[in-house]
Amino acid sequence: MASSKNIQLTALVVASALALTACGGGGSSGSDSPAPPPVTVSNPITVTPSLGQFSAGTVVVAYKLDGTTEIARGTVDANGVAKIDLGSHTGAVVVSVQGGTGVTYFDEHTKTNVSFPAGQTLSAVAPGGTATVGVTPLTEAAKQQLAAAAGGIAAATDTTIGAANKTVAAAFGLADALTPPVLIKDATAKNTDNSDAGRYALVLAVLAGSGDAGVPAHEAAAALAKDFAADGKLDGKGPGGTAVGKVDVAKLTTNYGDMLADAAKTFAKPDVAAVIEAEAAAKLVNIITAPKAPDANTTGIKAARDVIADVRLSASIADGQLRATGKALADAVTAVNDSTRLAIEHYELLSMGGTFMWSLIQGDTAGMVSRAPTAVGWTKRYNPSGSRPAMDCYSDTAEAAQTTRVVCNYSRRQGRNLEKPHEWSRFRVVFTRGANAGDFNWDALAQTSTNGTFAEGDVTNLPFGTEQDGVFHFELTEPGNATAATKAKASIKGALPFGMAQMATDKQDLDLTVNASLAELTAGAVADATIAGAMTRTVGGKTAKIEFLPDSKIAVDETRSSLVASLGVKATVGDYTLTGSLSQSDTATLLAATPTPTTAKFTGSVVGTSGDSASIEATAKISKLDTVGELHAGTVSLAGKVTTKAGLVVQLAVGAERAEAGKDVTSVTVTQQFTSGAGERKVSVAAKLTAGELDGPLTITASRNGLAVAATVTRGSDGKITGSIKAGDQEVGTVSGTQINYKDGTTESLG
Repeated sequence: MASSKNIQLTALVVASALALTACGGGGSSGSDSPAPPPVTVSNPITVTPSLGQFSAGTVVVAYKLDGTTEIARGTVDANGVAKIDLGSHTGAVVVSVQGGTGVTYFDEHTKTNVSFPAGQTLSAVAPGGTATVGVTPLTEAAKQQLAAAAGGIAAATDTTIGAANKTVAAAFGLADALTPPVLIKDATAKNTDNSDAGRYALVLAVLAGSGDAGVPAHEAAAALAKDFAADGKLDGKGPGGTAVGKVDVAKLTTNYGDMLADAAKTFAKPDVAAVIEAEAAAKLVNIITAPKAPDANTTGIKAARDVIADVRLSASIADGQLRATGKALADAVTAVNDSTRLAIEHYELLSMGGTFMWSLIQGDTAGMVSRAPTAVGWTKRYNPSGSRPAMDCYSDTAEAAQTTRVVCNYSRRQGRNLEKPHEWSRFRVVFTRGANAGDFNWDALAQTSTNGTFAEGDVTNLPFGTEQDGVFHFELTEPGNATAATKAKASIKGALPFGMAQMATDKQDLDLTVNASLAELTAGAVADATIAGAMTRTVGGKTAKIEFLPDSKIAVDETRSSLVASLGVKATVGDYTLTGSLSQSDTATLLAATPTPTTAKFTGSVVGTSGDSASIEATAKISKLDTVGELHAGTVSLAGKVTTKAGLVVQLAVGAERAEAGKDVTSVTVTQQFTSGAGERKVSVAAKLTAGELDGPLTITASRNGLAVAATVTRGSDGKITGSIKAGDQEVGTVSGTQINYKDGTTESLG
């Protein structure tokens, strides 16, 4: 068959002759002449060369396996791709990218366009019938391996050609060196995905940077090809064991994971970069320096290896992300617990002190004791309840209705000051009438005493804040004569010291309102109160803010043995914000002669300023109290879902059961899932542990790019772990102990 050049020339001659005839000279008119047959491409092959994208106009030539007989040629277009018509040729081909004047490629290492001078070539050998061909440093290595084999390239078959390209690709975790890679033409595109083509592009970016200082990508590629061709290994040695030079193979193989992660940060989509960075951190990205030739199990084994790597990756991400957001959650929950507990205690103390003064002004001294004859005024003691300390309040005006000042002392204790272990200390709140009806200003401070009497001459005041640290407001919200059941509202707005140690730098700002009955608020116990507002704890320059969202309710008795809550909570701690609902069923049921379970449940989310987020649902069901060590009997379940800014998703569900109070946990079940848009990767792991040992099967189901892999591992009665790994329906490996044995003779740790 004529070459494409001859076809084009013939067509041109025919067209010219027809044009001349149409101009006259006695021939028939042009309208009666048949149109020339269209020029068609009968056997196309698409070539994607890459050291980085090549410049438009770069010549690409297809040869027969002898390497000299040209079949056809073409040029690279603006998209970096060349299309060649092989005509009637049906066998294997050698495709060669030709250097020349003005030919350049984008060097991913220097991020500049680099000359590919005359005399330079980059080649691939492709089996017959191949429609798309990538031409890269890896195909060059495969070509040189074929050239070094007996009979050279001319003796190669489709089978040996395919094996050579797949073997070289396997060294870098790829399927086939002939796969057309995603083309990188500049440092801003960030267009590589997590497909083999996308990964291939990143591998090429790594290889571009593997050369010694000043060595361009095409020279580094030639050195690596020479290394592979010598013995099928990537070890820095060429023919005869001599050093190949120009590349630091030891550095490449040692730092490959980090180099690939760096390339991904520059050229990959964000979710892909996040996956590869996590893989590198988990030491899952490595070069196989002596890759094996493919066999019938190759595809399945590669899929299994990829999926096992994904299992480890998901565990790493789960550990990292759940640690990060988990720590934030733990910090937030600790802050919520500590701050909420103390805020409620502070609220109760201020409410009791404020309502003590309000009752006096109303002329109501019920439950109070006169200070006569040693002093004037009235006093009342509030007994401790739970962790809330005892408090003593007194007035210094004989006529109750004329009261203008009330003093309340609480939390009297010895030993707070480690340098003065015998010293006593306490907190004091002084209430005075405010400007508006129902307002009572407070001033908080602390006091120390050497002998605990806090008598004049043996007391030192430790000031806090200003002379007015806050306002307590109390009012009846129902008209008519006040009774015990009359609805009332108590509000506090201001600050109190969080503790004695750092009076100036550790404080709690409160802005809370509770609606309940008059009797409940004056007694410090509420049965069905609504609570709203916020409290902020400040320690030095750090803050933790907890807000009670609308419709939050709380019920607590005087002894605090009964606590029922339904709270909407928002906590801001550092870089994370926790929002959710917290419910607690009646804890008093656990103290009954026949205890019935109580349940606490939190449902909400944690969001970080970095964009990472976690949704969490935790339920604790306590069936029996452990009054000694708090190892309560019951069940705990936690379901968490972490979504990173880059789109990686890790889901974890943990269930634990303690059958008997005070004893070890009976069983734990764990289910973990990992999904990523990068290459459609999914992993699910499920297991049950009893007394720390595997109880029943551990199952792993996973997929990557649509290929499913499943593994089942069990512990026999003899204690030995065995299992099977399948890619689709094909068994590609077995598990014995902690080792995976693949069908190709290779092994790896189950982990």
